[in-house]
Amino acid sequence: MDALQQAWAEADRLRLLPLRQGRSEEIVEAAESLPGIPASFEELWERLGELKHLTVTADQRAAFRLDEHAMSRTWAAKGSTGPCQVVGWGGGLGQC
Repeated sequence: MDALQQAWAEADRLRLLPLRQGRSEEIVEAAESLPGIPASFEELWERLGELKHLTVTADQRAAFRLDEHAMSRTWAAKGSTGPCQVVGWGGGLGQC
């Protein structure tokens, strides 16, 4: 098993541990408190303050126009959880 597979196995084990201990309510509470993945660039833009180490230089209007594309939901989600450097979205550069 390589290091990545070992990490996934350990994460799975740790996720199941509270369930086996009868602490399912804690899991539900924790999951409800997590912010959801943005479904649009407009929503992502509203939540930029949550991404403390990210500087966005993109034009807001250009970013919002990306919501018209069929892949916008996927792109917005990746923009919130993806790489630290995003080049070309809305004509700008974002860096951590």
